[in-house]
Amino acid sequence: MPLSSDVSRPLKLSHVDTVLYEIDMLDFCYGRLREGNWPNPQTYYLFIEGFLLHYRNLANFFGNRDGFEARRPGDWTQRQLADSEIASIQNEKPYRDYSGQISQYLCHCTLSRAEQDRTWNPVVMYDAIRSCIDNFRKLFPSRPDSARETRIFSSQDMSTATITRYDAGILQFPSHLPESETPGK
Repeated sequence: MPLSSDVSRPLKLSHVDTVLYEIDMLDFCYGRLREGNWPNPQTYYLFIEGFLLHYRNLANFFGNRDGFEARRPGDWTQRQLADSEIASIQNEKPYRDYSGQISQYLCHCTLSRAEQDRTWNPVVMYDAIRSCIDNFRKLFPSRPDSARETRIFSSQDMSTATITRYDAGILQFPSHLPESETPGK
C-alpha cells in the first residue's frame, strides 16, 4: 500500500514517555543488530543509524546535556526522586565517549564523513549505558495497558503538541503493510 498521508512517531503524554520511547527504540535497534538477519544492506544501515540516534539522545539525557537532564527531574517529571535514584540514572561517560562522534557520523553530507570511515561496537556502547536504562525503567516502568496510539496524520492535523501515551507494542510492524513490504519477511 503506498504511503498517502503524513506520518509521525507515537503520540506521547509526558516527558518520561519521551525517554521511554528513546529506550524502547534503542532496544529495538540493538536487538535487530544483534539478531543479524536483514533483508538488504539498507535495512542494516537503518538499524545502525537508529541505534546511534537513540543512543546519542539517551547519552545526552543521562549525561546531563542538551535539554532534559537526568540530574534535574523537576524538569521532566512531577515525581520526587531521592538523591540515590537521581544518581542511578546519571552517567557522563557515554556522552563524553560517543555523543559528538555520533553527531558527526549521522550528519552525512560533511567532509569528515566523506573522508573517514567509522565503526561502532553496539555491545560495548550498550553496556556503557545499560545501568542507567535499567534504573530508569525501574523508576518509571512502562504501562502497556495505557491508551496509547500511533496515528497517520493528514495535513490538517499538523501540530507539535500531542497528548497520548506511547505503547511498547508500537515496535511491531504495522499490520497494514503487505507481506512483501514487512521488514524481515
